[in-house]
This record gives sequence, C-alpha cells and structure tokens, in this order.
Amino acid sequence: MDAGIFAMGAFALFPLAVLLFGIGAVIWFAVKRTWWGNVFATRGNPDTASFTRSLATDGAAVYQTTPARTSKVGFVLAIIGLLLMFIPIIGIIPLLIGVVVLSIGSRHRAPATITVSETSLGTGANRWNLADITALNIRTDSDLNTSDPTPYARWENGQWTINSQSTTVMFSKAFNRRAVERSYVISLKTRQESGETVLAGGLTPATAEALCNDLLEEISRRGAATGA
Repeated sequence: MDAGIFAMGAFALFPLAVLLFGIGAVIWFAVKRTWWGNVFATRGNPDTASFTRSLATDGAAVYQTTPARTSKVGFVLAIIGLLLMFIPIIGIIPLLIGVVVLSIGSRHRAPATITVSETSLGTGANRWNLADITALNIRTDSDLNTSDPTPYARWENGQWTINSQSTTVMFSKAFNRRAVERSYVISLKTRQESGETVLAGGLTPATAEALCNDLLEEISRRGAATGA
C-alpha cells in the first residue's frame, strides 16, 4: 500500500521534475553560451560604472572599464515570476518584466580594455588607425520606449475620456528606465565602415561621458603629435 502511494506520488511529480529540469537547462545554456552570462558575471559590481587609465611600457594609454551591474529589481521580479509560474498570468507577468529588465544593455555589459597608441586604437582583437577614426559616440544600448505618454483628455460619446496606461506597463517602464541608465555604450565610427563598433558597454551616463572625452583628447593629442 505504501509503495503504491509512493509510486503514485512520484508519477504525479514527474511532470514537475521534467519542467524544472528543462528550465534549469535553458538557464544554464543562456548563462554559459550567450551574452546572458554578462548578467550574472557583473551582478556583484557597483551600480555605477567606472574606468581607470594607465600607461603601458610602450607608452600606450590603457583604459579599463568596469560596467555597472544591472538593476537588482530584474532578479527579484524574475525569481517571483518563477515561484508563481504555476499560477496562470500572475506568474508570467513579473517573470517577463524581470527578463526584459535584466536583458537591457547586457549584450555589452562586460569589462573592456581600450588601448590608444601613437598610431592606433584597439580593443580585443580589433584595431583601427587613429587617422581613420571619425567619431566616438555615446548611445543607450536599448531601443525600448521608456517614456510615459503625455496625458490628455477628450470629449467622446458624451463623456470625458482620459488616456492612461495600465499599472503593469507603468511599473515596467519605470524598471526599464533604471536599467537603461546603466546601459550606455561608447561606439566608434571609421571612414571605412558604415556602422559603428562598440568599445565599451554597461556604462552609466557620467562615466560614459568622462571616458569618451578622455579618449577623444588622447586620440587628438597622439594624432596631432604624429601628424595623423
């Protein structure tokens, strides 16, 4: 009798075990094989990005960036969503909001090393001649619209209609704005390329501006010295 009850209980829990295993496998793959690993790799970072500047033995200027962590709200919402995932609608809403918050800017949320020598600028395996660089730009690493709609009222069908957004959308945009503020990137444009290449990401506004200005000054100084 006891063995039968145990077997029935194990059979009933089998779908749950399969589901949890599937979720775990998906999370493992995302963390280990995609840029989602940046979300967890930087979770212990401060909420403000930073950078350092040093000189290499050959005289090149070396900039090293520390990206800001993503908003902790994303982790909290994702965990709540997973815990409530067996309740229709209620669980999926915080899970989706949390995933979106965590994803904002995380593609480039990784430490970067940028080297400026007398003739070139490089990061990773990429290197560009200083004379070919036409611009360094600061951008947000997200195309999400985080602005609240402009409120208005209009007379319609014999009554006043006031535009509004749902509480879920309102909170989602507020959380997304916090994530966007930690997701600025500095990108480089050259004469030979129509697109831009990201040099560093996961930056906060003040850090991005300071780093961009410092890089521009370094490029200008070294380019002028070599006649580039």
